Amino acid sequence: MYDKSLAIRKKPKGFSATELRALDKDTQYEIIELLRKQDLVRLKKEAYDDFYIFCRDVMQAALPENRIEKFEKDSTILREYCDFLQFWKTNRKLVELPRDIMKSTIGSIYYSVWRILRDPNIIIHIDSELKRKARELTGAIREIFDKNEIFRELYGDFTASSGWTEEKFTVSKRTNVGLRESTMSCGGVDAVEVGTHTHLWIMDDMYSQGNTKTKEQIGAVIDFYRKGQPIIGINQVLYIGTIWSPSDLGEVIKDEKSQLHHSFEIMCQGWFENNQNICPSKYTEEYIELMRSSMTPVDFSRQYDLKCIVEDTAWFKPEYFKNTGFIFDEHWKEEKDLRNSLIYITIDPAFSAEDKTKKRDSSAILVSIVDENNDIWIMDEYQEKLKPDELVSLIYSLFIKWKKETDIGVLVGIEQAVAQRTLHSYLEYYGRQNKQYIPTIELKHNNNAKPQRIMALEPYARNEKIHIEKRKRKLYEQLIAFVPYVSDDDDLADAAQYILQISVAKVPELQEIKLDFAELKKKKLDDKFSEICSRINTGRNDEEDDDSFSVNDIY
Repeated sequence: MYDKSLAIRKKPKGFSATELRALDKDTQYEIIELLRKQDLVRLKKEAYDDFYIFCRDVMQAALPENRIEKFEKDSTILREYCDFLQFWKTNRKLVELPRDIMKSTIGSIYYSVWRILRDPNIIIHIDSELKRKARELTGAIREIFDKNEIFRELYGDFTASSGWTEEKFTVSKRTNVGLRESTMSCGGVDAVEVGTHTHLWIMDDMYSQGNTKTKEQIGAVIDFYRKGQPIIGINQVLYIGTIWSPSDLGEVIKDEKSQLHHSFEIMCQGWFENNQNICPSKYTEEYIELMRSSMTPVDFSRQYDLKCIVEDTAWFKPEYFKNTGFIFDEHWKEEKDLRNSLIYITIDPAFSAEDKTKKRDSSAILVSIVDENNDIWIMDEYQEKLKPDELVSLIYSLFIKWKKETDIGVLVGIEQAVAQRTLHSYLEYYGRQNKQYIPTIELKHNNNAKPQRIMALEPYARNEKIHIEKRKRKLYEQLIAFVPYVSDDDDLADAAQYILQISVAKVPELQEIKLDFAELKKKKLDDKFSEICSRINTGRNDEEDDDSFSVNDIY
């Protein structure tokens, strides 16, 4: 008898501990057993109806270490993945997720078991790059039917007395005796199964380093899929993998110009999506740094960021940055003579709504220095979805931080936009309240498209004149992934190109800054703010309020 607590995630309701202790031992056991059975009835129905609950409470709970807590820590991405698999809008699905996130465990193993549970007459075939890899998956599925005690108590015994192998098997609960194909079977690009008809075709990890070295190897998988389509007819296809090549089957499917694209539902997420770690239990800071150090930048970007860099045509090649990294510390400051330099904070603003979960652009901020040799030193970077007041608060804190860190002047540049006028107003309000003026200038795109502006950085990078602080990675990853008019994650790169403009700009003088009281009033700012604006614009300065500035407040 297995440990019954495995099947019960929470203490059964109905009796308090005090009430149970007041009863004799036999009665206690009878009540607990009754409640446990009631809980199993509930679990049986919920897991049958909800694939996520099936994975969590039946599959993960039955493992020796009971991984429910870890599973729940990553519940956002795993719930999204399970729901994507459960609900079909078309007959084709593509899943691309980073490595080590239970892609195959959930998508090939648990999902096959769940589909067989719901329809014992289903026919499922799994293919992989090599048949032995697919055999490992079908073997893991068979083992669940054999040994998962929670599953067996909830749903019964599916095992058969004959033909029960790792490579193929038919469950005992099948009712359609006319089906000649096994419930589960497997194959590979290296061992094609001829004449196999199936209801669900799972293609799992069709690529690896071993079969992506030549165009012929990559094309062989695409041909394998095209030849398999007539066999499976109108039934379902599930492609699971990561990115290995710009021309692999997954990339062909995602290409909007491809005939395959519109027939597929697509789920594709990198390890850090929408400024959030999608799998915090696995992708710790130490783990990500280990993976980065053990892989080429191109491979890491493909397999963890899920961004397909075309290595031969990359605009900013990884080798441009190989010898240019630095660590900002006291030793670096002693080596660099910063007395004739300024700190530049360049901002590409994009205001977000209250709901930060919605897909909106992120504001990008870079902190940099340009030295006497016109080398660009990137000190700090931020890319977040922020409301106007949050963005201004961050700008103000960076201004104070870097002025204190370097003891030199700080100049803020904001990209020309409607939002830019709002930021100026907010920044001056912060300055008046904190008696610390923040000099700002307007950065203009001069009617040049963003890709054209970013490409202006290429000569600097090629000549190793862009230095990025080693603990900052986002700008570097955006640059090496940059493809003109294709890349959509390039806000930090855009903020970087504005360094070229701000570094030759004239520093604004204090008297040039004047608040637009009418505009501020329209924004319905508080009465105190309006009063300050009025005094500034009329030149009145009450003695009780010392709001004067000095040159030292700027430099």
